[in-house]
Amino acid sequence: MINGFTWGVLEVDSSERKCFDEWDIGFLSTVENIMGTCLALHEAQQTNIEKRARRERDRGQANLVMQELQHRIKNNLRVPQPEAT
Repeated sequence: MINGFTWGVLEVDSSERKCFDEWDIGFLSTVENIMGTCLALHEAQQTNIEKRARRERDRGQANLVMQELQHRIKNNLRVPQPEAT
């Protein structure tokens, strides 16, 4: 389970009848934990990528707003030139 969700079932099949011992169960549990860790890492990386992209979009939008604000301030503070006669 990752974040409360089941991702699947690890299953072992054999064409021959066999009893699995504690070593087999331990091995499969280790494989299961490694796979779960890899899935959790992948999910964390995807979340990080999405957060970075959102932050960059927000930064770009903030820069655009700042440029527009600076432009308007510059226009408002511009001293009118006296008219030539």
